[in-house]
Amino acid sequence: MSAPISRGVSRFAPLVLVAVIVAGCGSSAPAPVAAPLAPKAKPVRIVAKKKFVHRVNAICARLDGPQGAIGDVPTMTSDIGQNRAVFGAYIGRAHRVIRTTRREMVRLGQPSRERARWARAMSKLQAIESHLDTLRAAVWAGSVNMVVLSARELEKSAHSADRRFRRFGATRCSD
Repeated sequence: MSAPISRGVSRFAPLVLVAVIVAGCGSSAPAPVAAPLAPKAKPVRIVAKKKFVHRVNAICARLDGPQGAIGDVPTMTSDIGQNRAVFGAYIGRAHRVIRTTRREMVRLGQPSRERARWARAMSKLQAIESHLDTLRAAVWAGSVNMVVLSARELEKSAHSADRRFRRFGATRCSD
């Protein structure tokens, strides 16, 4: 009995294979593509609040030193082209320093306490980075109105960031 069943299966196997191939060829819709797998999330490092604040203060202390210093604001001249180049480069350096500082602080992980305060302080630092980016583009574009607006927003965000870092306990990051 097993011989006729195996013979029957062998006769229909090519037909089933052809039917499967033909059924897939006539479709007008593209075959669904599986979504790429999300990278596996790394665990967030939780650091004791006192140690965390100490590390944040150390990062901010480097901003005062010669390596991380943004430098003095350049003086304005009557040459518009030179002003664009000089101020654009100055704002670019400031943007790079703030971006590096924010990335270093993100790499620290999370404090064991007052995570909401830390999140608010970091959001202000990210806002400062964004305002510097806008200010740099406005300087290069020569848009005085946008420069003034971006400078005002930058100043307000800087005051708010000082207050948020001070409330968190990172006194070195505030004035």
